[in-house]
Amino acid sequence: MDGMMKYSAEKMRLGMRISYLRNKAGLSQSKLAMAVGVHRPTINQIESGRANPQLETLARIAQGIGVEVEDLFKD
Repeated sequence: MDGMMKYSAEKMRLGMRISYLRNKAGLSQSKLAMAVGVHRPTINQIESGRANPQLETLARIAQGIGVEVEDLFKD
């Protein structure tokens, strides 16, 4: 169970980082969703740590925000 909790914490941290970078770029969830090619609720689920995005989706999110994929994982 500890592994699952750590995994959930990592998803939360990733989501918070994406939200921070999106806001810093001046993008709404809707604008980022359109740039990425997903629905706005998907961005919301990723940012809240409820979704498990594929690497391809993370790459498109990074591109939509204007950062590198590795920037999504930095503190």
